[in-house]
Amino acid sequence: MKTIVGVDHGGTYANALRLIKRLGLPALKLRLIHVEEPVWASPTAFLAPVTFPVQETIDALRQAGTRLLGEATELARSLEIPADSEYEVGHACSLLMSMADAGHYDLIAVGSDRKGSYGSFFLGSVGRGLATGAHQSFLVAKGQVEHVGKISIVFATDHSPYGDRAIQKFLEIRPSGIEKITLLTACERGSVPVLSPVGEREIQFNESREATKKAILEKGEHVKAQLEAAGYPTQISVVDGLAYEAIHAEMKATQSDLLVMGAQGHGFLERLFIGSIALHQVVSEPYSVLVLRA
Repeated sequence: MKTIVGVDHGGTYANALRLIKRLGLPALKLRLIHVEEPVWASPTAFLAPVTFPVQETIDALRQAGTRLLGEATELARSLEIPADSEYEVGHACSLLMSMADAGHYDLIAVGSDRKGSYGSFFLGSVGRGLATGAHQSFLVAKGQVEHVGKISIVFATDHSPYGDRAIQKFLEIRPSGIEKITLLTACERGSVPVLSPVGEREIQFNESREATKKAILEKGEHVKAQLEAAGYPTQISVVDGLAYEAIHAEMKATQSDLLVMGAQGHGFLERLFIGSIALHQVVSEPYSVLVLRA
């Protein structure tokens, strides 16, 4: 699986590398990218005159970035992950995405030291940029990630056709480091989900909430059978309430290591829509998130 990892001065890339290792992604081919965002490259640089020796600063930054990439390469090697590296100058998120597109990468991974509701993620950050602009699946590793052991995940799905494609994408990737999966669907009051069919039969809904939940459970059992056939022990959770609250509560209750969910985001309106769920998980929650583009 071709993967780009953003290497930052704060060292949070180490958590991304450890999480990638624990996920057990198949045929992993890693490229470590450090993007320097110097003052003179910022959109507001023209507002103030440059009063420092630019070339000396460029050379010093390149040396520091090269050392950083060397440290990242050593960590990848210690985790038995083959990797090469590259130093770039510019806007970090834009370059990561353009390089991933040009190189036909499958995944972009970054780390975050986000603490609290806002922390290090802010408007225009790499995490937000990936959520709204990346064509590839992406992984945001948050907090301190240990380097050994299988992981438990919450897979949030609405069982829509796109949600099903995200499940299939996960099964195609087939990570080997998953200990258990909690398949979570939030049943929001007043909403009527549009589920994909089970087998050849279209799921029909009426105004009965019980009938709606029964249909969700039926679809959940169908997906559970697929996941367990691939070797993933799976339990189903259908929760009344808002998706934000349900996901947060389930991650805490199950003490899961990673949230997995699908999100389209390939057009302006779709990006506005995912802002209500996937973007919130990436920007505002304390746990690691894997967003699958399917």
